[in-house]
Amino acid sequence: MYCNSFTAAVTNSGMILVSAEVDIRNGLPGFLLCGASSQETKESKERVRVAIENAGFLMPPKRIIVNLSPGDVRKDGTQYDLAVAVAVLKAYGYAEDADLSSFMIFGELSLDGSVRPVKGCYSFARFSKDMGFTKVIVPYENGKEASFAEGITVYPVKTIEEALAALSGNPVCVRKRDEKEIEDLFPKASFGGIDPFKNRFLSPTVKKAMFTAFKGHHNMLLAANKETAENILGSFEAYAPQLNTSEKLEMYELKSLLTPENDNIVIGNGYVFIFDVQDTKYKEDVEKVYKYAPSGAVIISSFTCPCGSYPGKSCTCTQSKIKNTVQKISKTVFEKSVIFSEADSTPFIGKNEDEGYFKKFDGASFERVLPVRKPSDINDLPDDLKDVVMGSFSSVPYSERLLNNILSVADTLSGIYGSDLNKNMIDEAVDLCVFGIRRSVKDE
Repeated sequence: MYCNSFTAAVTNSGMILVSAEVDIRNGLPGFLLCGASSQETKESKERVRVAIENAGFLMPPKRIIVNLSPGDVRKDGTQYDLAVAVAVLKAYGYAEDADLSSFMIFGELSLDGSVRPVKGCYSFARFSKDMGFTKVIVPYENGKEASFAEGITVYPVKTIEEALAALSGNPVCVRKRDEKEIEDLFPKASFGGIDPFKNRFLSPTVKKAMFTAFKGHHNMLLAANKETAENILGSFEAYAPQLNTSEKLEMYELKSLLTPENDNIVIGNGYVFIFDVQDTKYKEDVEKVYKYAPSGAVIISSFTCPCGSYPGKSCTCTQSKIKNTVQKISKTVFEKSVIFSEADSTPFIGKNEDEGYFKKFDGASFERVLPVRKPSDINDLPDDLKDVVMGSFSSVPYSERLLNNILSVADTLSGIYGSDLNKNMIDEAVDLCVFGIRRSVKDE
């Protein structure tokens, strides 16, 4: 007997609809899974078979063939388990009144038949609506996030039996969108009226880099140890914009795609902070941040040296070690970063920063309001400013990307100061785009 259910896969180009096709017939008993590539997906057949049996369903010896269609698209993850299981059970004759055609189904199975949470359920629920579905079955723990999707009825389930009940019109639990729950996402932190930009651990140079990054929506790559990075995170949170509902959901959609227990990445109001951009445990999450972050979000990635102290004075690493550390940062991070800076953990003692500059910070906006520069825009500059820009490439190799970064940051500075572009702004932009760790990779 043939049966199929619907689920989805995340690919390099976005999400695609996946049909879990099941055919059960007489023949040499076995369970064949086709159309899957990753190891965890290939292992799905073992989880499904054992979970069904331990849930109390009988599976007479038959030849079971499962095809995750389309078969030419790589499928990663474990979210297909539940969709395969209910299709197998219906093909065996269980829950004959189950309506598989109007549901999208997501969930990993434990060997005891219970349903475990998976990543990306909010994104899956939104995609389901785009595909014309109005109902989704998700793991119980993912019910809240899936219900954030508009126009979707969510059926959170704990077991295979509850999934079959929902498909048959007798759900144990139903969730719908709750606007109050969405409002509570990414609450603004309170800092007791303390101005984070007067933080004694941050030099005026670092503060200006942070300020400019947030004001102009420029991604930032920062050399800082863990303590200093946490300090900087607090400063970003204090000046983060208050997002509206749609903006919060954009940020939450990114969060739902990441590993839940990943404490290396913090997602807040209009920003993403990565404590260690070289963290190998969650390397895929870092790539997802740069790929799926909303266009209005600022990504701040930090790193340090093997001894954990760079760029502080207590760093014991050689220049060679530091350079090797920098060059191990992924190409994606470098290409997507605009501002580069270094933050020493030593308390800064010196002249106060330019108060007039920071008073111009009237709150960040999630939307990018400045025009995106093109390298050809340099031809519109006066000759003296053009010479200043091109002169910056005496210390680093020329690239259109770096030229674009300098022009974009200069535009941001022009907006902050409220005046036309001038030589000082170009010089500041060059410092922000080329300063510090950029020197470590000038001979790449």
